[in-house]
Amino acid sequence: MTPTPHLGVSRNGDGHPYATWDAAYVLGSLSAADRREFEGHLDRCSACRRAVSELADLPAVLALLAPDEVAALDVNGHPVAAPAGLLVAVSGNGSPLGSAQPEQTVFPFFRTGNYAPVPDELTAFDLPVDGAIPAELTGWYLRNGPNPRVARGHWCVGDGMVHGIRLENGRAAWYRNRWVRTDSFEHPAPVYGADGSRNLRSSLANTHVVRHAGKTLALMETSLPYQISTELETLGAYDFGGKLADAMNAHPKICPTTGELHFFGYGSLVAPHVTYHRANADGELIISRPIDVPALTLMHDFALTAEHVVFLDLPLLFDLDLALAMGENPDVPYRWNDGYGAGWGCCAAATRTVSCVGSTSTRATCSTWPTPTTAPTANPLCCR
Repeated sequence: MTPTPHLGVSRNGDGHPYATWDAAYVLGSLSAADRREFEGHLDRCSACRRAVSELADLPAVLALLAPDEVAALDVNGHPVAAPAGLLVAVSGNGSPLGSAQPEQTVFPFFRTGNYAPVPDELTAFDLPVDGAIPAELTGWYLRNGPNPRVARGHWCVGDGMVHGIRLENGRAAWYRNRWVRTDSFEHPAPVYGADGSRNLRSSLANTHVVRHAGKTLALMETSLPYQISTELETLGAYDFGGKLADAMNAHPKICPTTGELHFFGYGSLVAPHVTYHRANADGELIISRPIDVPALTLMHDFALTAEHVVFLDLPLLFDLDLALAMGENPDVPYRWNDGYGAGWGCCAAATRTVSCVGSTSTRATCSTWPTPTTAPTANPLCCR
């Protein structure tokens, strides 16, 4: 690590080899290698552990300060102005004051402390257990989430990493964590082509993990799901035997009665922007029906009842200019639009009819969904 002006807590004595590392560690600015080195040092150094503990609130404190309230020290210990653009002052209503820089903290909280990315893939067997695990409890406990390999400006744009614990015969048999190695993991590719088409295999696969019909799928709603093995190794993009030519939303629902998997896809720049899908209990995709909505919104989730599938169409709209301008600092290209309004509607799961169940306006009308043997047509999302 390159020496920096000392921002940390003072130690007794001079020449402490890690005297400048504590604040950098708390703020998440160490490289992965330096972070591992410093964490190894923390195990042996009570002074540095105390310093890190005392600095734990530093990111939150800095986030509340304006640029003219922040000072760093030069190599001689003299105050210097904070770097331009490091912090952005905000007015009482949250608007930036006097800066074209995006609002940000010095280091986002999701890159620090317990939120910080995990740098390594690990495997451990026969984990110690406090208490007892019921012998009847057999299976996996899996977790998926963003785990950026490089610094990113938004929590949602890190690469997916699945963590898993295997329980069997009263034991915690193993723990392992693995990156979801999508087609774009080593060779990043844009989701949208110059002609507006989508690359459904370009994915971070970082939002959810679900098991259905014997397959475990890592999900991110802008892409195809990625199948992973029982040992969390990536097997590749999964398209239901070539039947799914759409994204799969990150929060599908499994009907506890029929075992069917309900989900939808969205993200197309041209209509239909949303399509409802259903797979039977054996994992065969049996229904794909477009839904007519006025614009591409960040629909993200939906609800499943015993008899209906309920969709929410809310005013968080896709911003193409923002998507094209993101470059090396990706963000989520959706922004609130007061003029769009809110709408919702539902599909009767058994009869495939769309029913109006409530509204905030009357722009859309109701229609009947076609049977599976009928050529698919777009159906208005009711109750706007």
